[in-house]
Amino acid sequence: MAAPASSAPSAAPPPAQNPPVDHKTVGGRFVEQYYTVLHNSPKHLYRFFHEGSSSFSHQSAFGGQEAELLVGQPEEALKKCIEGLYVGDFTVSVEVTSVNTQPSAQGGVLVLVTGQLRVQFPDAAVPGKPFGQTFFLAPQPGGFFVLNDVLRYFPSAPAPPPPVPMGMPMPVPMPSHGPPTPPMMENGMPPPTAPSATAPPPPTTLPGWAQPQVAQPPPPVKAPPAPEAPPVPAPPEAPEEAADQEPAPKVHQ
Repeated sequence: MAAPASSAPSAAPPPAQNPPVDHKTVGGRFVEQYYTVLHNSPKHLYRFFHEGSSSFSHQSAFGGQEAELLVGQPEEALKKCIEGLYVGDFTVSVEVTSVNTQPSAQGGVLVLVTGQLRVQFPDAAVPGKPFGQTFFLAPQPGGFFVLNDVLRYFPSAPAPPPPVPMGMPMPVPMPSHGPPTPPMMENGMPPPTAPSATAPPPPTTLPGWAQPQVAQPPPPVKAPPAPEAPPVPAPPEAPEEAADQEPAPKVHQ
């Protein structure tokens, strides 16, 4: 008698895979819905999260401490956290500057938002604060829920200078030190400058060791004295003629 055939255990069915989603469409629709609820009914913002599995970390728009809830917190704690930030006698509005999305693990979508958040009181308005906010949207039956939400504010950028009207020359800043640029004549040459009336600076006195050494000329050589000539004797004196001597007679031819 043949042994009964043993029945092999049936293999488990493969896990269901989430169909691919258009992350740009999902992220764009979520951003529009999220900030609309934040403006019109911020106390209902908790509905985007899943009780016990979401993380929430927001800075306060008024400069207070940040509100942070980690995974495992009950829904009442999330409501209280959101109401402490966005529910009061003021209205929150957001001007979105950019939205960037990426597909992530297990069909999730990563969303990065930048923009300006403004708070309007009945009698005053707080200047807009630049912010960046990151969401991770996890899939669930029929849609997505916010698994992670992080918001941080950036320092405000200084206001740009006013534009210069067309056709007007740009102002040229003068240097903070040094003489101003001399004016130019019609021919493009600078005007003649008057001689300076200030006295010239005194000469710089150098120490003795730094004085330049000037070669002195040699002393003049004296010629030896010429030998003295012997005295010349005086000629003898002629004898005196007698006063009474008669002159010699003239000879007639």
